[in-house]
This record gives sequence, structure tokens and C-alpha cells, in this order.
Amino acid sequence: RFGPGEVFGLEAVDRDAAFRLETYVTEEASTLLLMDRRRFLRQWRPQLQGAKRAIQSLVNELKVQAIQRVPFLHEGHEQHTHLLGSVLRFRTFEPGEAVCLEGDEGTEFYIMLSGTARVSKLRHGLPVKVMDIHVGNYFGEMALIESSQRTATVAAVTPCTLLCMTAENFSSLMARMPNAREKLLQQVQERNVANLLNFRIPLFSSLAQERTQELLNAAVITFFAGGEEVFHVGDVGESFCVVSRGSLEVLREDGGVMRSLNVGDYFGEIALVTDTPRSATIRASTDSVLIEFGKDAFHNILRDAPEALAEVELRTLRDGVQLHTVLRHPRCLQLFNQALAAEYSEENVRFWLSADTFGVLHGGDSALPDPNADEDVITAESVAGLVPPEEHGGIDELAQVLVERGTVADLAAAHRMLVRWDRRRMAMEIYDKFVKEGAPQQVNIPVTQRNAVDAYVARNQFPSRMFEAAKKEVYSL
Repeated sequence: RFGPGEVFGLEAVDRDAAFRLETYVTEEASTLLLMDRRRFLRQWRPQLQGAKRAIQSLVNELKVQAIQRVPFLHEGHEQHTHLLGSVLRFRTFEPGEAVCLEGDEGTEFYIMLSGTARVSKLRHGLPVKVMDIHVGNYFGEMALIESSQRTATVAAVTPCTLLCMTAENFSSLMARMPNAREKLLQQVQERNVANLLNFRIPLFSSLAQERTQELLNAAVITFFAGGEEVFHVGDVGESFCVVSRGSLEVLREDGGVMRSLNVGDYFGEIALVTDTPRSATIRASTDSVLIEFGKDAFHNILRDAPEALAEVELRTLRDGVQLHTVLRHPRCLQLFNQALAAEYSEENVRFWLSADTFGVLHGGDSALPDPNADEDVITAESVAGLVPPEEHGGIDELAQVLVERGTVADLAAAHRMLVRWDRRRMAMEIYDKFVKEGAPQQVNIPVTQRNAVDAYVARNQFPSRMFEAAKKEVYSL
């Protein structure tokens, strides 16, 4: 509050801050003495130095506060805050005035100091609100990385004051702030990936939250200039892409445009689940940013979640899906079993699932080495009384039991024994239930394949591949 004899509005005497930094409202009828800026400067210029220093201090404080809200400018560069402030310039906008227009070349970055602005995008020729920008928010940071077209319009809703920085000024600071660009790229990736969740892509909608987060962490941000090809028809498909910024074209072999891809659209999903070549050429029609998921990363994350991978395959391939996908999907398996029950052959599915699980859990293991070697002998007495790890609290607890009994010398040896024992136990359950002659749910496989499995059991060998031929036979049936 200001009372009689107090002064305000000194910012008007500074040419670099010729707009109001604060709002003044009378609380009661008041009489004010006003002085024109030009007359003030003419009569009191010698006395202005102290006032200018006070004004500059206020301006610098506003800039520092704004920079502290921008992680890629502030974190790790605190010693350069005032240097950054020197390249930030104030700009004001009246309600309805555009800060930047969709499709314009982007060359500046903005920090909102006061007021509210609105982000909108054109849809069928009409502006559609995307979000509002408030004090402390910032936008346009992609302009600091590369010159590209604005993907949305930002306009003032109320009187706004912004700080702006040009890409040219940002580049000139790189020598003193070598990590700023990397931090900005990382932040852009995090923001783009976070926006990915808002696109509601069917491929991700059925995944558990932790799986989705792993996929997001594996995403790669890629940039394409207008006219640049993303991939060509016939190329080997190695990734799935989501459009984060810009627009792209799907081209026919003759170069004609089949359709356009805009923000939130995705393509290349078939490459995640098949080895088929690209079926069309994709070209950026404007400068664009893509969020890319590589096939290897995708499968590594979902390797131990076959039901989630099956869901992706079903949504992607639809009626072109393979039977193994159906068998790994809970709801599809339920329907498939109903069909097999009518044919009195549901034991085939049970065997296939059991053998498939055995191969996944023990994949990569070779047949047991020479059973006469001391470390590989697993007699019934050495594991007497032990129960499956999942019923006993885990393999670590069972290993401790073996050491305490004196069955093995140390925990490492106990773990080796238990891994082999668990593989033998699981294999014998499958063999006794589905494969051996007279098994309660004996599957219909050729005698040669049954004899091959019998031979493994007779030799006390249980490699992960022991049911593979029988599994393929049942699958073909």
C-alpha cells in the first residue's frame, strides 16, 4: 500500500522497461500528482542514476526468478544466471494478440511472467483449444534446438508479459553452458514421452503401468526436416513411430499421397510383431518430431510378459494373428478351449502351454553334463522333503536349507543344484501328465517323438528343448 507522500511508477523512466511491472488500484477517492515521462527525464536526468539502478535490480530479479523455473537453463548453470538474463527480452501482448502462429517459423523461446495465454490448433479450419499457459510456464523450447514450424497458435487471453530468447542468442551461450543443449534434449524427450500417454494409442492401452513406463523410457526422439523420408517402401521394419510434432505423408509407389499423419497418429506397428518389409513410403511434409520404439527394445521389455505381447499382436494383426498369440492371450485362450472341448482335445492346449512355459523358464540351458560328475548328481535323497520354490518362499530359502543340511558346501552350489532339480521336477510333471504311455491326458504325437522324450527321461537329462518337437506337432494339429 502507498500513502500520502509516497512515490510509485518509477519503471516508466527506464527506456528498457517502459511498461508497467505492477498493477495499482485506488482503495478510496485519491488525489495523485503525475509527471510526464519526457518532462521528468528532461528536468531530473542527473538524479536518475539511483532510480535506474533500483529499476534494473527489479528487472534482473524478475529474470532470475523466471530462469529458475526452467530446469534446462537453471540446473547446473547457476553461475550463468545473470548472463542468461542479459539475452532475455521483455515482450507484452494485449488480449487476443498472437504470440506465435501455427505454421510460422519458430525462432524464439518464451517464459510467461504474467497473464494467461491459450494454445490452440486448427482442426478442419477452426481453432480448437489445447491448453492454457499460466505464470511460470514456458514454451517454444524446440526453437532453441532447430528452426522449425510452430505446431500450434499461442495467443494472449489477458494482458501478458513474457520473456523471450532467440535461438541465435542461445547458441552463442553454448560455449559457456556445454550441457544446456543436452539437458534441453532430455527435457524435450521427457515431455514428448509424457504427452504420448495422452494420445491413447491402442497398442499401449492394455499394458500394465510398469510395462508402459519401461517402454516410455526406451523411446527415442528423432527429428525429420520437411521433405525428408522417414523410411522407404520395401525397407526392413525395425521400429514403431508416433508423431509428436509436425505432419507426414504416406506415399504410394508412384509418389502420390495416400493420406496424412498428424500429431498423435502412429505408424509402423506391424514391424513390432512381424518381419515384413515396409508397405509404404513415409515422408515428412513439415519439420517433424517422432517418438520411436525399436523392435528389440520392445520385445526385451515384454519378453517375460507373453500375455501383454499377445495383446499387442492381436490389436495389430487382427485377423492375421497366429495361433501361438491366441494361446498366450487369456480371453482368446478361454474361447479357444471352449472350441476344443467340443472336439474332446483340450489336453493338447494344456500340453502346449506347459511345454511353452518350460521352454521360456529354462530357455538357453543345454542338456545336463555328465551325470556322474559330483556337482551334477541330483539324487532323490538330496532333495527329499523339498517343495517347489514358489511354495517355499523362493529358491534362496531352499538353497539355505540345503547348506544347513550339509548337502552342499555353499549357496552357489545349492543354487546350481536347485536350478537343475526344478527343471527336472517341471519336466517330469509334463512328461507324467501328457507324454508317457498311458498318461492321464496323453497327447496325440508320433511314436518317434514320444520315444525321443522317453530317452531324455531315461538318461536323467532335461534340456529346455526336450518337448520342442512334440510341441510343434501338437501346434500343427
